[in-house]
Amino acid sequence: MLKVLQTATAPELIALLLRFELAEPLLLALKEKELLGSRLEVSQRGSSQAPTSQTATSQTATSQTATSQTATSQTPSFSAGPLSPLTPSQPPAQAAQPPEGPIDPVDDAAAALASYCKHHQLSSEEALEQWCFRHALGPAALLAEAEHLQHRQAQAGNGVPGSEESLFLRFKDRLDRVLYGLIRVDNEALARDLFFAIEAGELRFGEAARLHSSGPEARTEGIVGPVDLATPHPEISSRLRVASPGELILPFKLEQWHIILRLDYRFEASLDPDTRQFLRDLSLRSQAREAIESELVALAAWVQEPAQALVR
Repeated sequence: MLKVLQTATAPELIALLLRFELAEPLLLALKEKELLGSRLEVSQRGSSQAPTSQTATSQTATSQTATSQTATSQTPSFSAGPLSPLTPSQPPAQAAQPPEGPIDPVDDAAAALASYCKHHQLSSEEALEQWCFRHALGPAALLAEAEHLQHRQAQAGNGVPGSEESLFLRFKDRLDRVLYGLIRVDNEALARDLFFAIEAGELRFGEAARLHSSGPEARTEGIVGPVDLATPHPEISSRLRVASPGELILPFKLEQWHIILRLDYRFEASLDPDTRQFLRDLSLRSQAREAIESELVALAAWVQEPAQALVR
């Protein structure tokens, strides 16, 4: 298999990606990076001031030096040097002090790499080296991935296109969580009898589910969740959405079943930093998905061109 992959042509590799449905995730990731980079560039142009010629010259020289050092390295050097993500470039006491003058690109890169290691739970040099080996990351690629992650996290506080509140309300069913009880039986009279017995306290809901429910919820005494409100059947979600915690819901018919529900807990989502991050990622992914639709079609057509030429 390795020999086949090593000798395969570009159309053959892309055909494999399309065949195993890997082309879309790959293009999505690339498009998300492109969109995020465009946003960051616009944000930096709008908020930053032009540096003085002396500062710009100094920064350019420093950047060129760092680039040349990276280019000459054939393998990552993770245990020494200022770019080591697990080795601080300065003592903790000095790191806590606010920087004076322009930010050193080397220190900025070290901070990005440290954040990358923390995000992926890489707590040792050996773990980082193994990670880079498995993901085919050289020094330049590792730094690029770390900076991309840093930019993605930084953009979380900048909001999303359009109104955050309207997006929050639009996707609230995917953000809220409910824990509920479910009993399904195929007999209307049995459903009614169970409902009134539970309501009167003559029978516990869990016991009724264990003894009479026909689905997998019988093994958990009827407990389902926590799940978002987009997961259950729409008829179930609509009743849980308006129910109060602890409320036992009257039996109703759903397909071939007669259903009894009880809402146990509702975990309301709020527009906190985690939710803002979710909405921003959702918006970015939606834009990327729209942008790659035509690219996927063009890619599939390009791969099939040689075969079509042979048929003709």
